[in-house]
Amino acid sequence: MSFEHLTKKNQQYIRTVQKLLEQAGKSPEEIESLLASILPDIEEKQDRGFTARALYGTPTQWVRSQLSESPSENSKPAVINDNPWLMWLESTLFLLAFVGLGIGLINQFVPGSTSYGLLTLISMTTGGGAVFYALYHFIYRYYEPQYEGQRPNVRRGFLFVGLVLLAWIALITISESLLTGINPPLPSMVLILIGIVAFTLRWWLMRTYNIKNARMNPRRQAF
Repeated sequence: MSFEHLTKKNQQYIRTVQKLLEQAGKSPEEIESLLASILPDIEEKQDRGFTARALYGTPTQWVRSQLSESPSENSKPAVINDNPWLMWLESTLFLLAFVGLGIGLINQFVPGSTSYGLLTLISMTTGGGAVFYALYHFIYRYYEPQYEGQRPNVRRGFLFVGLVLLAWIALITISESLLTGINPPLPSMVLILIGIVAFTLRWWLMRTYNIKNARMNPRRQAF
């Protein structure tokens, strides 16, 4: 790369930058690309009395700024997984952990408190996960940037959410009243254990698959 068209001060600046980039481990191609990004500006403004140092700071400062801006694989944004089944499962496990730990601890310290059977616990949490996903799918997601300009069909959204909610309530009612013979209340320690397992599994799934939170309204914080 030729620097004859630059003033002596600017030529020295470029040579110093080149040497610093070589010491930093940059390849000849990378060095040429970085220098090409500033040479036209230096050449244009040197006729008006500006030096490269005045435009970009010392060679060390400029090189450091370029090295700190170099993209790395670790800096790539993680892809959010919006698979419906995984989003439903994440919400279900969240509820299972919350209900299991909550009811289990209450029963542990307040004898005689209401407990739930396994079928009721499953119907309560799976149905609740479906309600959370329905709210996201029909309402919350339209507040996200990629849906800008689109408006949800509010009537259809509330109709579907209402139907899912009614099915959820019916599922809980059936499990509590009609299936009492095969749905005995669980001991408090079993509920606590179920809650811990659900919490651990949810944490692992979120960490492994980066699942989108179905309980997230873009206008407020997720919970």
